[in-house]
Amino acid sequence: MPNIYYDDYDAIIALGDFCSDELRSYMFQALNFYLKNPKNRKIEWYNLLGKRESQKLINK
Repeated sequence: MPNIYYDDYDAIIALGDFCSDELRSYMFQALNFYLKNPKNRKIEWYNLLGKRESQKLINK
């Protein structure tokens, strides 16, 4: 998290998400799997990790 001194600004505008990039690699793996196997829509990023590990990353 950056140090922001509010006295120096009139407004702070943040465009985008404030989330971790840890899930991104799993999301791209699931997307690549889907692109290679378009009939199999059951694969999601959380299927690659398992229930416990997925929940840990979501909570984090």
